[in-house]
Amino acid sequence: MGAFIANNDLHEIDFIGPRYKWCNNKAVGARILERLDRCFLNSIALRFFPQLTVRHPARISSDHSPVVLKFCNSRSFHKRSIIFEDVWASYPTSFAVVKREWNKNFSGNSAQILNAKCKRTLKSLFFWSKAKLKNLNDLKGILMDEILKLQTEEAEIGWLFEEDCWRMKSEIIELNTTMARLCSWWKQRAKVKWMNEGDCNSNFYHCYANARRIGNRIQKLKNDNGMVMEEQNNIEEIFINFFNSKWKKRSCKLDDWPNPLNKTQAGRSTCSE
Repeated sequence: MGAFIANNDLHEIDFIGPRYKWCNNKAVGARILERLDRCFLNSIALRFFPQLTVRHPARISSDHSPVVLKFCNSRSFHKRSIIFEDVWASYPTSFAVVKREWNKNFSGNSAQILNAKCKRTLKSLFFWSKAKLKNLNDLKGILMDEILKLQTEEAEIGWLFEEDCWRMKSEIIELNTTMARLCSWWKQRAKVKWMNEGDCNSNFYHCYANARRIGNRIQKLKNDNGMVMEEQNNIEEIFINFFNSKWKKRSCKLDDWPNPLNKTQAGRSTCSE
């Protein structure tokens, strides 16, 4: 069965609801609970419907609980936080953006200054990429069309002008660079670090990245009262309350603790003794 599922590119979808879907409706020791029904989809369906949800409603008139597959999730999600893209480092201009933001003056202690610099630098890189960089997939298509056009012209007339030859060479180099950047983009999302050579920008990496994104979704969470919450707003509120209580300001007793400003004096007195 495992080989059949793997060979046919089938992936099981996580579910919300009771774990067991079948019951023999008997009592005490003769009662049996099993999970007989499962939902499988291939990688193409997972790419087209990233917000899939499977629910197991209650068993009412049958010994099996139904399976409800929801393709479109109407719940509103907050905008994702900005993350550093590895592909940015392949552009020389990104270093100038980082240098400009890092040299700005910020107020506060060392930790606050470092946090502010990292935050501002990341935001500047994000807006620089949005304003200046082209979509890699679109750029790849444009370059391939231009190269094909030049090669078709060369095949029809038997030669190209020197300027067109140099333009085709530069576009091929740019296409190879774009393909390498696409590979880096997908590898970052797939978290694959063991592939050093070969065709990395393949369907395998696309499926791996999409499966990882779906697997990272938190569909339900239990709050402090033991109630299971499924709505996205309630899940976010549980996380916020947890970390607010975990990282709240506490009063600490620092009596008889050494003063960090007197390290040199303490070291000298120890040596003299």
